[in-house]
Amino acid sequence: SHAFATEFHNKQLTDAMVNDVGDDGALHDSEAAWLSRGLAEACLRYINGTAAGEGLRVCAYEFTWLPILKALKRALDRGVDVRIVYHDTKKPKDPNRKAIAAAKIPATATIHGTKTTVLFPRTRTKIPHNKFIVRLSGGKPKQVWTGSTNFTDTGFLGQTNVGHLVNDAGTAQIYLNYWLELSGDPPLSQAVANAIQLTRNPPNVVAAPVSEFFSPRKADNMLDWYAQRIADSGSLAMMTIPFNVADTILSGLSRRGAALRLVVLEDAPTPAVLKAEKDNRGKLLFSNGALMNKSFAKIKSSFGGAKVAPIPHSPLDKWFIGEELARPTNNGHVFFVHSKVLLIDPMSKDPLVCSGSANFSTNSLIANDENMLIVRGDTRVADIYMTELDRLFRHFYARDIINKFAADGSGDNPLLLDPTDAWIARNFKPGTYKNARRELFFPPSGGGGATWVAAAAKDSDPFADEDKRVAARRAKRNSARKKPAPARKKKT
Repeated sequence: SHAFATEFHNKQLTDAMVNDVGDDGALHDSEAAWLSRGLAEACLRYINGTAAGEGLRVCAYEFTWLPILKALKRALDRGVDVRIVYHDTKKPKDPNRKAIAAAKIPATATIHGTKTTVLFPRTRTKIPHNKFIVRLSGGKPKQVWTGSTNFTDTGFLGQTNVGHLVNDAGTAQIYLNYWLELSGDPPLSQAVANAIQLTRNPPNVVAAPVSEFFSPRKADNMLDWYAQRIADSGSLAMMTIPFNVADTILSGLSRRGAALRLVVLEDAPTPAVLKAEKDNRGKLLFSNGALMNKSFAKIKSSFGGAKVAPIPHSPLDKWFIGEELARPTNNGHVFFVHSKVLLIDPMSKDPLVCSGSANFSTNSLIANDENMLIVRGDTRVADIYMTELDRLFRHFYARDIINKFAADGSGDNPLLLDPTDAWIARNFKPGTYKNARRELFFPPSGGGGATWVAAAAKDSDPFADEDKRVAARRAKRNSARKKPAPARKKKT
């Protein structure tokens, strides 16, 4: 927000600016384009590039940014077979319903002479969290756009997010099969069976180049799989975690080893997170500096009630927070870091990239509709993800340091350049982050080094106790149901 205010002389971002998008997908207002960094333009090009006779299968959680919805309506009008699974809360003020009506997307349409259903409400799940679009040509799936980006203005212009386009017919087919299952609005039990049938549990050493993983699952064992890969990393593991750090993930991050581990968080660190960082000083760092001089307050949500949110310090903050508080579910929870990415040894010749809609949490695995891509061995993809995560980590970590200096009252300004050579020694002090970072980019051995693969091959099966976890969860739920309700106090 500070850079935005500097660039545009503290101009206030308006809905007119955000929605000023041409039919060609170009963002007319430079303010919106500056915030998008190409993400919105790429998604709009993907939709606008479809021709009559082709098809689009959309799966959407938050579905409110009019430029995307209007692009889909234009595609429908020019003869593209558009069908949309969207989250429907069944509430009268549902934002998705409102946006669909504003974009004039019909419930049914005549496509190639046949009356076809266009809108498929998804209601029978906790959170239908997918955000993907499958493109069909000649009646066959060819591409899929996926990632963490909700189809909202702050999804494209506010939060950290990912749009990942896969040009692989096999992957597109699996996502289309998933879409077909979800279009029937299955209950949780059926959704679990469908997701497991479509995407089996991955082996510890996944095959290259791409594997898919869909939720909901019957247990949260995939967290153990992620934790094992983190512990297996030979040189570097990086993550973005929008919500709390799951205990299982923290156990993987805390495992002592040679690799550097860097995590960007949305939520403030818990005592367990701070302890893990202290116990692995120099090798494990969490960046939590989402705000300069962190300040939160209860702010009234436009959807009802009050939510804890950052206090806005600029016109951009005010716009972004207001939009976030208008969400029908989980409103006021994620303001900055929304991408869900895990990188394992991204600088090696055999990197692993996990990216999708799914948070690294139990609920994401056992209750939500989710999708995750597991990309192995693609160094170009790994380079792109690492560059972005490194940018984010350094940005937020700098804020952490600034906040720390401000809190301790030393008066030192960490942003000032040191004109002497005293700063060099800190990069060669064993056991420090700066030394570990230097050795990461300039390894003493001259490059290469161990990757995650050999260690992963020796790991135990993280899915071995899936059925036991299901039974334990069922027993716990049944026990809770048997507890007598607390006695009501008599009115006097």
